[in-house]
Amino acid sequence: MNHARTAAACAIVALCAIASAQPSPLAGWRWPEHARNAKVLPKSTTADQLRDTMKGFALGLGVRCTFCHTATEQMPFAQRDFASDGNPRKDRARAMMRMVDQLNREFPTMLGRDARVTCFSCHRGEQKPATDPPMPAAPR
Repeated sequence: MNHARTAAACAIVALCAIASAQPSPLAGWRWPEHARNAKVLPKSTTADQLRDTMKGFALGLGVRCTFCHTATEQMPFAQRDFASDGNPRKDRARAMMRMVDQLNREFPTMLGRDARVTCFSCHRGEQKPATDPPMPAAPR
């Protein structure tokens, strides 16, 4: 039993050493002071707001940056051109942002005073939103 624990501990130490030897994809990269090439987000969007917005997209659709931005997952962030419009999904995301904004502006009473539509409202962490409404609950 002790041999198994020792082997597991050695494996964990080895994996940590390998992981720490790999450069972080974030090395040398910071969120920009303001969004570049912003066509839907306000030009005054701060780095923190941009980070929170992008994390919201990632969580809402269950995707990573390269889903909408031109890059590969292996590229360090400092080499990625986030302002590029080369990925057609970026324009789709902009259209979805406009739709969400319109829903939140035009239907606040229908949604409830504090309710807001987000990407997650329809996508639920999936790239494609569910097209069928949920089944009604069974009568009691």
